[in-house]
Amino acid sequence: FTQRINLWMTDENARQLIFAIQAVLARTVAQLIGVGRVRMWCDQALYKEPWANATSWHMDVPYWSFDSLKAVSAWVPLDNATLRNGCMHFLPGSHKIAERDYSQRGFFRQTKVGKNMADIFETYPEAAGLESHAVEMRAGSVSFHSGTLIHGAGANMTAGRRRAMTMQYMPDGMVFNGKQNILTDEQVAALKPGDKLTDDSQNPLLY
Repeated sequence: FTQRINLWMTDENARQLIFAIQAVLARTVAQLIGVGRVRMWCDQALYKEPWANATSWHMDVPYWSFDSLKAVSAWVPLDNATLRNGCMHFLPGSHKIAERDYSQRGFFRQTKVGKNMADIFETYPEAAGLESHAVEMRAGSVSFHSGTLIHGAGANMTAGRRRAMTMQYMPDGMVFNGKQNILTDEQVAALKPGDKLTDDSQNPLLY
């Protein structure tokens, strides 16, 4: 599995492409979550190499440097994503379980993303009874999912790569929660919990 983060910062062609599609993607995210302004958390290139293992069930937002029930990921396959090469799988309704847990605890519980697909159910046992849905997608299409929705991807049982781009979004005004995630050591040193994540050089305002 090959993963590259924040290509918009390091590759001009990627930057132009990523920002060109935000008129549609970021606007759609804002409409989905009911906010007026949306920032990018990060972008990621996700390449599932030939014969690569499955990606275990996980949620997104518990790993990120802010807490929000309105965080969203957009997933764009660059190749046709099929059952054979590792398309996405979702557990519809699992976001409600995570949101109830967050409202009770006041924080998101992290689970490791390891080789055992079922690890997340040790933390969220209610989700183990949900029915999973595989979502095959054509190259260039897009899916949106909540940062609290449990999802994963199948193994790549082909000799070709399954390439995808994903972009993560947050409502404007989110604050640092103390987790480093994709932030550099220097950025973390300059932040304290509660500081707003409004630096356009790191989290550009997209809509």
